[in-house]
Amino acid sequence: MKTIDDVPLIIRREIEALVLAPIIRAFEKEVGQERCHAIVQEIIKDLAQKTGEKWAERVENNEMPEFVEHLLPIFSKDALDLEVEQVSIEDTRWDVTRCKYAEMYKKHGLEDLGFILSCSRDGCLFEGYNENLCFTRIHTIMEGDDYCDFRIEKKSD
Repeated sequence: MKTIDDVPLIIRREIEALVLAPIIRAFEKEVGQERCHAIVQEIIKDLAQKTGEKWAERVENNEMPEFVEHLLPIFSKDALDLEVEQVSIEDTRWDVTRCKYAEMYKKHGLEDLGFILSCSRDGCLFEGYNENLCFTRIHTIMEGDDYCDFRIEKKSD
């Protein structure tokens, strides 16, 4: 292993969760759970935006077909079972049918933090990758659904 990029993303998220959870719990006691979670989520979203921007630099063309081909494997490796339904510049869709991120947060008793630390990144990540993308998701395994529905569309001009 040479850099942090060599560490699977799910392992990075687990390390982050184990470090952040006690800090988050302490701040929950100081400022209240709702305020604490809002602050953490804002920080996580900002980090995701910057990650998306960095990921865009890794590909020749920062459209969704390139994301699915080159970056989705990094995102999903050893962590997600997914079914890609459609891939195009205008409309890309996939469903996650198993999420080891959710399983990992549950294993550590951190189910209440899973969405904040992982799922809330997704929309900002896509926005950082390409500001003309619009991400929607109605279902998440992290929040008790059977699947996560990723829908990424190119914004109309």
